[in-house]
Amino acid sequence: MSIKSLNANINRRNLMKLGLLGGVAVGGLPPLARIATAQDLPSTELEKVSVRWGSLPSTNQAWVVLGSRKGFLEDVGISMANGVPKIVQEPQAIAQVNNDELDICGHYFGGIIQALNRVDNIRPFFCYSYFQGRTILSPPDAGIKSVEEFLNEGMSWSEAANAAMAQIKGQQFAIMNAPSVLPWINLALEQGGLKLEDTEAIPLEDPRVVQLALSGQVNFASPAGAVQIYQLQHQAGWKSLIDMPLMVESMPEGKAALSDFLHYDLIMCTEDYLNGNTETIYRATTAMFRTLDYMFGPDRMTAYSEYAPFINAANGSNLDAEAIRYIFDVMDPFFPFSDQEVIWENADSPLYYKNIYEPQIQRLIENGTLPDRTYDLDKMFVAKSIFEDLREMKKSSEAILAKVDDSLEGEKLAVVEAAVQHFKNFNYYDSDRLLRSVHG
Repeated sequence: MSIKSLNANINRRNLMKLGLLGGVAVGGLPPLARIATAQDLPSTELEKVSVRWGSLPSTNQAWVVLGSRKGFLEDVGISMANGVPKIVQEPQAIAQVNNDELDICGHYFGGIIQALNRVDNIRPFFCYSYFQGRTILSPPDAGIKSVEEFLNEGMSWSEAANAAMAQIKGQQFAIMNAPSVLPWINLALEQGGLKLEDTEAIPLEDPRVVQLALSGQVNFASPAGAVQIYQLQHQAGWKSLIDMPLMVESMPEGKAALSDFLHYDLIMCTEDYLNGNTETIYRATTAMFRTLDYMFGPDRMTAYSEYAPFINAANGSNLDAEAIRYIFDVMDPFFPFSDQEVIWENADSPLYYKNIYEPQIQRLIENGTLPDRTYDLDKMFVAKSIFEDLREMKKSSEAILAKVDDSLEGEKLAVVEAAVQHFKNFNYYDSDRLLRSVHG
């Protein structure tokens, strides 16, 4: 049952006392007003916890700032140290979590998978989107012809790719300085028979890639972040030489060849932090689901307007709400709570975690990047079990609320009122915990 339908049931049953469900016993359980004594009831106040929270400076990462600024984290007892996430670059993210400089940090699995044998303590506990915007760009006035243009002239894929990529040979080429971006760049160049060393590659942080490109110092650039791609391609009018959607549609291997570049965006901690702060991780996850609900709900453009100053400050960009909407809708599809089953349980979906990562791991073993051993995705992705737990807690909360007696009063009423509010806020962890204390 959705929150909307739960509220509909509340209204339909003429609930009293701040939206509690009526006292009809269901399934043989007695009405809740007759269960639990005041001394059995827990406090409705949540423990206050400050979390050292980090984020990559990417549009599809730094949105977590809204969870802090809108009070969604505060409602589950969590505050971000300094009130906002600490912006870190991709190469530092895992190190700062492992070295106990950060408790929690955003990342994406493409930055983890090639080092699985060395990151045994890293645990992604929340997975929420994937990126599909890889591209190589050139200025609009450089006279560069794209693979697509050559295809439209009647060339085969191989002919078009060779003709287009010949233009980048020996040219200065600004790319993001991160190992995770190289596999796709190499694949794109290989379509024209080139390697990265056939260009004058300049590895930089993503904002510097844009600065160098806009200053006219390079004719080719491949930024990795959606912000930087948007700046060059959609604001400055840079032209795509080759990109992922075109490769999926036109290259012979299509989706199969590009499956190696599909990766979840995620929030991670160490296993040590998870084991010592389990309640915090559950609550942080629920606050992030609530934040996504805000970002993709009826007030989404307001959310993006609130988000824009922070992401612009982190990147030196000038995105507005419409630009962020485009990035989220086109480049970075998200998985809110209602869509999490697609990645964790729908084995027929190309987005199912095992369909993505088991073949990738096998190829990394075959090419010598990873040692030949077993890599337990279920152990790594605690996000799967946390989602499944929260889904069960949601069902349990709904079942208990269906039995609440409208004569509840005093401390028991206060506990159920608090549980209902947590439920509405996606905090099924505390709604279930509080309701079970009343249920007995």
